[in-house]
Amino acid sequence: MSFFRPEAVAAIRRWAVPLGLIIAGGVIVATWGPRLWRGDLFALLPLAFALLLWVGAAGAAQTAFAGLWARFGGPGLVTIDEGRISYFGPLGGAILALDAIVAVDIVAGPQIPGGRAWRVSDSMGQQAIIPAGATGAVRLLHSLGTLPDFDVMMAVAAMERATPGTRPFWRRDGGALAATAG
Repeated sequence: MSFFRPEAVAAIRRWAVPLGLIIAGGVIVATWGPRLWRGDLFALLPLAFALLLWVGAAGAAQTAFAGLWARFGGPGLVTIDEGRISYFGPLGGAILALDAIVAVDIVAGPQIPGGRAWRVSDSMGQQAIIPAGATGAVRLLHSLGTLPDFDVMMAVAAMERATPGTRPFWRRDGGALAATAG
């Protein structure tokens, strides 16, 4: 029997690497930063190393988010090719041009495979409901991140706390609506 709850241990394990890298980078900057201001060019080397640590932390955080999608599970395959998002699932699919996307919603409920999905709509009225755990769904999030004012971190948080129903998340003319996505 563990003193800590299993959910807490899983969260600590998921975030240990990114937080450790951020702390290490901060220590290096705090230690070597003043030397740089005094004109010591040798201080650039540790600062460059700190920058690499921060880039690594971002990659580790992204890997941690990938575990989020796997938790939900979901059928289908998402592919991204030449500015087109394609989703093919057991009950249908769609191909949407990335520059034609006008709305992204979060759909949650027992009727959705895996419990949570993205509903992506384009300017011609075509929609795709893509389960968060579909194969390649992480690439979908990367592509949606190129849309104006689409915040990937906010999207991950909104998906994680989604309650049953459909919640608007992003609109091309209105930007992020994440406050209503929870």
